[in-house]
Amino acid sequence: MSYYQYCRNRFTSGQFYRMSGGLTLRNNVSTNFSQRYYLDGLRRILISPTTSNRLLCGGSTISFDYGIYGEPGFVNATSSVRLYNSVGGYYDLGTLTTGQNFKTVTIPTNIPAGYYDLRIYNSYTSPDVSSSIAIYINGTTNGIPTGSPIASQYSNATSTNYNATSTCAGNNIGLGLYDNTLAYDTYWWTKDGANYTASSTSSFLNATITGTYRLNMIKCGNVYRSPNSIYLSFYDKITPSITASIGGISYTTKLAVCDGSIVGLSSGCQGDMNPTWQDGNTSLFRYYNASSTRDFVVSCSNYFCNSAQSPTVRITTANNVSVQSVKSGNWQDPTVWTNSVIPLNCQTVTIQAGHTVTVPINDAKAKNVIIRGNLNFQNVSPTVKGKVGLGGS
Repeated sequence: MSYYQYCRNRFTSGQFYRMSGGLTLRNNVSTNFSQRYYLDGLRRILISPTTSNRLLCGGSTISFDYGIYGEPGFVNATSSVRLYNSVGGYYDLGTLTTGQNFKTVTIPTNIPAGYYDLRIYNSYTSPDVSSSIAIYINGTTNGIPTGSPIASQYSNATSTNYNATSTCAGNNIGLGLYDNTLAYDTYWWTKDGANYTASSTSSFLNATITGTYRLNMIKCGNVYRSPNSIYLSFYDKITPSITASIGGISYTTKLAVCDGSIVGLSSGCQGDMNPTWQDGNTSLFRYYNASSTRDFVVSCSNYFCNSAQSPTVRITTANNVSVQSVKSGNWQDPTVWTNSVIPLNCQTVTIQAGHTVTVPINDAKAKNVIIRGNLNFQNVSPTVKGKVGLGGS
């Protein structure tokens, strides 16, 4: 940038050229540790493992090259190698050797399982100034050898959906290592605590059955298991039912009531599935104040599965509707009456000529009763409320 009249607010082409050259040097650092200098002048440590394997066992070794650029000699025999875990803290693996840029360290046998950073610290520098390489350690949890965690996802979906644990029967849910860059020697799965699959070189499983799954794995001659298990649910598309109830009696297809009666409606959804009624209501149990004839249906669903729709239960109001006997029998027998419905306290009941209807207890209900046949009471002293007509029309 220049103070010349026309160059005060922009760079010249020469300045751009020099800056782009510096950027190229910064992005293309020499492979020689001693010549690695960044333009910002900060010291940096490079850790380069001699193997691409990032899965280690407690008691195993890892070798790596290291070097400092920006300030030669910063790393020395007082510098230490450590494993760092955000939960477990630091594990010292020894110090470096002056004049060398190569180190082999041994992983502690009792180290907890988990992800760690391999870092170099200088004794008089805090915090550390190292770069890190992320590795996964197979250690023990509560004395039990612990492997890598597992994850679930839809295996037959166009996009990955992790933590998928429920679906309709007939679908698949894929199970496997949460970090698929980690390689064990062999794997096998258990379901509900029992061996489920044979030994395999692949950790992937297409699960189709409800149960609790856990992955077992072998590495470094040791048997490990995943620290987490996953419970999967596969829902059958069971057609739900509806139960309508009043006065302690339940009905599944139709129910006649008087206007203003309160009817209870219960949805028969499978566990962990939620009902949706045709009017949008989502209650497992609801009440209906009968005011007209109305049909009810329900379907059940969760985030992963939708059931078929239930059969219809019809609730009708029967005020001022006449009911007639069609044969002799018990008042509480619905087949005695027209439409196979026991009379209600808002209806006029007619016992036709030639029919004998018996009331076993004092629970017969009707607004009016016209007797052209016979009406018997097992209770010798019945209480009659309303009108009783003998031989009326």
